[in-house]
Amino acid sequence: MYLGVGDEFVDPGYKELWGGGTVVVKVEDMTGMQVEKVSTAEPGFFTITYSVVNEQGLPFSMKRMVYIYDSSVTETLGDFKVDGENSKYGNGTSYATYAAAYAGQGRTTNDSPDITFKQV
Repeated sequence: MYLGVGDEFVDPGYKELWGGGTVVVKVEDMTGMQVEKVSTAEPGFFTITYSVVNEQGLPFSMKRMVYIYDSSVTETLGDFKVDGENSKYGNGTSYATYAAAYAGQGRTTNDSPDITFKQV
């Protein structure tokens, strides 16, 4: 989660997947110290760990990172268009490899998404 300094943090909680047991919530600040709650008073990050031991004795845990940023120093670094000829999908094929399929959909490799990079 990303929140600006001073924003209200509302824990969206957890969904207990394994049934049974009591969920224990632990909050740590960016130094690893356990704290009472997430504070949005200044930039930093918090790790929230939700853990439970179910009725069969099996442990389960999930973590959520909460990043607090100072929105007054946000800077747009640039807007970029994905290069359809050189960009690769996760499977290693290029966007352009699928050009024929895109053409059948009325699209071109120039229809690739725009990406905006921001520094916070």
